[in-house]
Amino acid sequence: MLEARHITQLFMLFAQGDKQLISQLQHFCPGAITHQQWQFSLGQLHQFVQHCYPIAESDYQSFRSTLFNSSINHDLAAAGWVIKILDNRQNVDRSVYVLQKLTA
Repeated sequence: MLEARHITQLFMLFAQGDKQLISQLQHFCPGAITHQQWQFSLGQLHQFVQHCYPIAESDYQSFRSTLFNSSINHDLAAAGWVIKILDNRQNVDRSVYVLQKLTA
């Protein structure tokens, strides 16, 4: 079963500059990484999480529920990172998000 910690772990590995994760991300989602930021839609994030944690399979709706009911934003902020809306397409499933360092 997919847990929020799986998603948080991927974000934290990216924040720490984990070369293996970044290489997988560049291969799986070309163009997702720009200027030390990770850009994604929820659909892309769901597919990448499924790729990294095949045992934790979940359908898209369960993934969204896990994501929205988690403390990911709080956990990331404590580490100096934030997820923001990069391109608001008036629908959470179509919008593009970005994981980036918090600015002072």
